[in-house]
Amino acid sequence: MAPRDYLSSFLKIGTVAALGVVVAFLAPQLEMPALTRFIDGTGPIFAGPVFPFCFITIACGAISGFHCLVASGTAPKLLASEADIRLVGYGAMITEMCVGVLALIAACAMPPGEYFAINLRGEPAAVVQRVTEMGFPVTEKQMEDLAAGYQKERNEREAGLKSLVESINALQKEMQDPAISDAKKKEKENQLKAKGEEGDRE
Repeated sequence: MAPRDYLSSFLKIGTVAALGVVVAFLAPQLEMPALTRFIDGTGPIFAGPVFPFCFITIACGAISGFHCLVASGTAPKLLASEADIRLVGYGAMITEMCVGVLALIAACAMPPGEYFAINLRGEPAAVVQRVTEMGFPVTEKQMEDLAAGYQKERNEREAGLKSLVESINALQKEMQDPAISDAKKKEKENQLKAKGEEGDRE
Protein backbone atom coordinates (compact mmCIF):
# COMPACT_ATOMS: atom_id res chain seq x y z
CA MET A 1 0.00 0.00 0.00
CA ALA A 2 2.68 2.50 1.01
CA PRO A 3 4.82 2.23 -2.16
CA ARG A 4 1.70 2.45 -4.32
CA ASP A 5 0.42 5.58 -2.58
CA TYR A 6 3.89 7.12 -2.59
CA LEU A 7 4.17 6.71 -6.37
CA SER A 8 0.57 7.74 -7.07
CA SER A 9 1.13 10.99 -5.17
CA PHE A 10 3.61 12.09 -7.86
CA LEU A 11 1.03 11.33 -10.54
CA LYS A 12 -1.68 13.30 -8.77
CA ILE A 13 0.46 16.32 -7.93
CA GLY A 14 1.93 16.27 -11.45
CA THR A 15 -1.55 16.21 -12.98
CA VAL A 16 -2.71 19.16 -10.87
CA ALA A 17 0.44 21.11 -11.77
CA ALA A 18 0.02 20.33 -15.49
CA LEU A 19 -3.63 21.43 -15.39
CA GLY A 20 -2.62 24.64 -13.66
CA VAL A 21 -0.04 25.42 -16.34
CA VAL A 22 -2.54 24.69 -19.14
CA VAL A 23 -5.23 26.88 -17.57
CA ALA A 24 -2.74 29.71 -17.04
CA PHE A 25 -1.57 29.40 -20.66
CA LEU A 26 -5.08 29.31 -22.14
CA ALA A 27 -6.42 31.98 -19.76
CA PRO A 28 -10.09 31.09 -20.43
CA GLN A 29 -12.61 33.90 -20.25
CA LEU A 30 -14.96 33.48 -17.30
CA GLU A 31 -18.61 33.69 -18.32
CA MET A 32 -20.18 33.44 -14.87
CA PRO A 33 -20.81 36.83 -13.20
CA ALA A 34 -18.59 37.55 -10.21
CA LEU A 35 -21.69 38.10 -8.08
CA THR A 36 -25.21 36.73 -8.59
CA ARG A 37 -28.49 37.01 -6.73
CA PHE A 38 -27.98 33.48 -5.42
CA ILE A 39 -25.87 34.75 -2.50
CA ASP A 40 -29.15 34.87 -0.58
CA GLY A 41 -29.31 31.08 -0.54
CA THR A 42 -31.75 30.50 -3.40
CA GLY A 43 -29.26 28.79 -5.70
CA PRO A 44 -30.91 26.32 -8.09
CA ILE A 45 -28.26 23.61 -7.71
CA PHE A 46 -27.08 23.87 -4.13
CA ALA A 47 -29.16 26.09 -1.89
CA GLY A 48 -27.31 27.92 0.86
CA PRO A 49 -26.43 31.54 1.72
CA VAL A 50 -22.90 32.79 1.12
CA PHE A 51 -22.52 32.96 4.91
CA PRO A 52 -21.73 30.57 6.54
CA PHE A 53 -21.00 28.43 3.45
CA CYS A 54 -18.03 30.62 2.53
CA PHE A 55 -16.36 29.75 5.83
CA ILE A 56 -17.37 26.08 5.58
CA THR A 57 -15.70 25.88 2.16
CA ILE A 58 -12.50 27.49 3.45
CA ALA A 59 -12.46 25.23 6.52
CA CYS A 60 -12.97 22.15 4.35
CA GLY A 61 -9.84 22.93 2.37
CA ALA A 62 -7.85 23.95 5.44
CA ILE A 63 -8.68 20.76 7.34
CA SER A 64 -7.72 18.51 4.41
CA GLY A 65 -4.03 18.68 5.31
CA PHE A 66 -4.73 17.52 8.86
CA HIS A 67 -7.22 14.98 7.56
CA CYS A 68 -4.66 13.33 5.25
CA LEU A 69 -2.37 12.76 8.22
CA VAL A 70 -4.82 11.45 10.80
CA ALA A 71 -7.43 9.67 8.65
CA SER A 72 -5.15 7.95 6.15
CA GLY A 73 -3.78 4.47 6.65
CA THR A 74 -0.58 5.13 4.73
CA ALA A 75 0.40 8.82 4.74
CA PRO A 76 1.51 8.86 8.43
CA LYS A 77 3.62 5.73 7.88
CA LEU A 78 5.53 7.39 5.04
CA LEU A 79 6.77 10.30 7.17
CA ALA A 80 10.50 10.00 7.81
CA SER A 81 10.35 12.60 10.57
CA GLU A 82 7.75 14.53 12.57
CA ALA A 83 9.37 17.67 11.18
CA ASP A 84 7.84 16.76 7.81
CA ILE A 85 4.28 16.94 9.15
CA ARG A 86 3.90 20.66 8.46
CA LEU A 87 5.17 20.34 4.88
CA VAL A 88 2.98 17.33 4.09
CA GLY A 89 -0.15 18.69 5.79
CA TYR A 90 0.17 22.20 4.37
CA GLY A 91 1.12 20.79 0.96
CA ALA A 92 -2.03 18.65 0.90
CA MET A 93 -4.11 21.69 1.81
CA ILE A 94 -2.57 23.77 -1.00
CA THR A 95 -2.98 20.95 -3.51
CA GLU A 96 -6.67 20.55 -2.69
CA MET A 97 -7.10 24.31 -2.92
CA CYS A 98 -5.58 24.24 -6.43
CA VAL A 99 -7.93 21.44 -7.48
CA GLY A 100 -10.90 23.45 -6.21
CA VAL A 101 -9.80 26.61 -8.03
CA LEU A 102 -9.27 24.70 -11.30
CA ALA A 103 -12.72 23.11 -11.00
CA LEU A 104 -14.22 26.55 -10.32
CA ILE A 105 -12.52 28.01 -13.39
CA ALA A 106 -13.78 25.12 -15.54
CA ALA A 107 -17.35 25.68 -14.33
CA CYS A 108 -17.23 29.47 -14.67
CA ALA A 109 -15.74 29.28 -18.18
CA MET A 110 -18.99 27.74 -19.42
CA PRO A 111 -21.94 29.92 -20.43
CA PRO A 112 -23.97 30.23 -17.19
CA GLY A 113 -27.17 29.04 -18.87
CA GLU A 114 -25.54 25.83 -20.05
CA TYR A 115 -23.89 25.23 -16.68
CA PHE A 116 -27.16 25.53 -14.78
CA ALA A 117 -29.07 23.51 -17.38
CA ILE A 118 -26.75 20.48 -17.28
CA ASN A 119 -26.89 20.41 -13.49
CA LEU A 120 -30.66 20.57 -13.13
CA ARG A 121 -33.01 17.61 -13.40
CA GLY A 122 -36.23 17.55 -15.36
CA GLU A 123 -37.60 17.65 -18.87
CA PRO A 124 -35.36 19.63 -21.26
CA ALA A 125 -38.05 22.20 -22.09
CA ALA A 126 -38.86 22.79 -18.41
CA VAL A 127 -35.19 23.06 -17.43
CA VAL A 128 -34.42 25.50 -20.24
CA GLN A 129 -37.42 27.64 -19.31
CA ARG A 130 -36.47 27.68 -15.63
CA VAL A 131 -32.85 28.65 -16.33
CA THR A 132 -33.91 31.36 -18.77
CA GLU A 133 -36.34 32.78 -16.21
CA MET A 134 -33.45 32.99 -13.73
CA GLY A 135 -31.76 35.45 -16.07
CA PHE A 136 -29.38 33.09 -17.86
CA PRO A 137 -30.81 32.59 -21.38
CA VAL A 138 -30.30 29.17 -22.93
CA THR A 139 -32.11 27.29 -25.68
CA GLU A 140 -32.94 23.64 -26.25
CA LYS A 141 -30.84 23.81 -29.42
CA GLN A 142 -27.79 24.81 -27.40
CA MET A 143 -28.26 21.87 -25.04
CA GLU A 144 -28.88 19.45 -27.92
CA ASP A 145 -25.66 20.58 -29.63
CA LEU A 146 -23.76 20.25 -26.35
CA ALA A 147 -25.10 16.73 -25.78
CA ALA A 148 -24.39 15.73 -29.40
CA GLY A 149 -20.80 16.94 -29.13
CA TYR A 150 -20.27 15.02 -25.90
CA GLN A 151 -21.83 11.86 -27.36
CA LYS A 152 -19.69 12.09 -30.50
CA GLU A 153 -16.51 12.42 -28.46
CA ARG A 154 -17.57 9.52 -26.24
CA ASN A 155 -18.33 7.29 -29.23
CA GLU A 156 -14.95 8.08 -30.80
CA ARG A 157 -13.16 7.26 -27.55
CA GLU A 158 -15.05 3.98 -27.14
CA ALA A 159 -14.31 3.01 -30.76
CA GLY A 160 -10.63 3.75 -30.22
CA LEU A 161 -10.53 1.67 -27.03
CA LYS A 162 -12.31 -1.21 -28.75
CA SER A 163 -9.78 -1.18 -31.60
CA LEU A 164 -6.94 -1.04 -29.07
CA VAL A 165 -8.26 -4.06 -27.15
CA GLU A 166 -8.61 -6.03 -30.37
CA SER A 167 -5.01 -5.21 -31.32
CA ILE A 168 -3.74 -6.29 -27.89
CA ASN A 169 -5.68 -9.57 -28.06
CA ALA A 170 -4.27 -10.26 -31.52
CA LEU A 171 -0.69 -9.64 -30.31
CA GLN A 172 -1.18 -11.90 -27.30
CA LYS A 173 -2.50 -14.65 -29.53
CA GLU A 174 0.48 -14.35 -31.87
CA MET A 175 2.89 -14.54 -28.92
CA GLN A 176 1.36 -17.87 -27.85
CA ASP A 177 2.33 -19.44 -31.17
CA PRO A 178 5.11 -21.99 -30.37
CA ALA A 179 6.63 -21.51 -33.83
CA ILE A 180 7.40 -17.84 -33.26
CA SER A 181 11.11 -16.98 -32.90
CA ASP A 182 12.58 -15.31 -29.81
CA ALA A 183 13.39 -12.16 -31.80
CA LYS A 184 9.85 -12.01 -33.14
CA LYS A 185 8.45 -12.61 -29.67
CA LYS A 186 10.55 -9.75 -28.28
CA GLU A 187 9.25 -7.49 -31.03
CA LYS A 188 5.66 -8.47 -30.18
CA GLU A 189 6.32 -7.82 -26.48
CA ASN A 190 7.52 -4.31 -27.30
CA GLN A 191 4.43 -3.73 -29.45
CA LEU A 192 2.23 -5.02 -26.64
CA LYS A 193 3.94 -2.70 -24.15
CA ALA A 194 3.40 0.26 -26.49
CA LYS A 195 -0.29 -0.66 -26.86
CA GLY A 196 -0.63 -0.88 -23.09
CA GLU A 197 0.87 2.59 -22.66
CA GLU A 198 -1.52 3.89 -25.32
CA GLY A 199 -4.42 2.38 -23.37
CA ASP A 200 -3.25 4.11 -20.20
CA ARG A 201 -3.30 7.47 -22.02
CA GLU A 202 -6.84 6.80 -23.25
